Amino acid sequence: MAVIYFPFNKKNNKKYLSLILLGIIGGGVLTIILLGRAYDQLYLEKKVLESQVIELQNIVGLLEKKHLQQTNDLTIKEILIETDFTDTIKNLELKKKISELLKSLPGEKIDNLNPELIINILEGRIVNVENKGYILHVRYIVIAKKLQIFLNIEELKENFIE
Repeated sequence: MAVIYFPFNKKNNKKYLSLILLGIIGGGVLTIILLGRAYDQLYLEKKVLESQVIELQNIVGLLEKKHLQQTNDLTIKEILIETDFTDTIKNLELKKKISELLKSLPGEKIDNLNPELIINILEGRIVNVENKGYILHVRYIVIAKKLQIFLNIEELKENFIE
């Protein structure tokens, strides 16, 4: 008759159960120690990064203030063109063509801007829209951060081909 050795029986049950529990507890403690070191290292790294973020935010704030002070030099930010033309579609096309003529003005310092130059660019200029010519006449110009140009538009009597 063969005897099969089975370590778990009523006598050894408590012994093996206590060994399994000790193994689980030991493994848990070892895991906590190893992961605790990594967690502490990550926590310190997080604190260092948070302090760097605060420093960088302060630097960005200072740079933004400095940039605002530099850009407070009066420069042209936007060009607004107003016409007395009634046809909406042709008016939009005319404004588009005029904007192309003045595309180099945004960003220019107002102190360095010559209003005569703007008038000379636009006054009497013939602009072609849908095979019709239109003559631009400058009524007045307001020079500020938003350059405003007010124009009278005169349609040419004869067909105009560019």
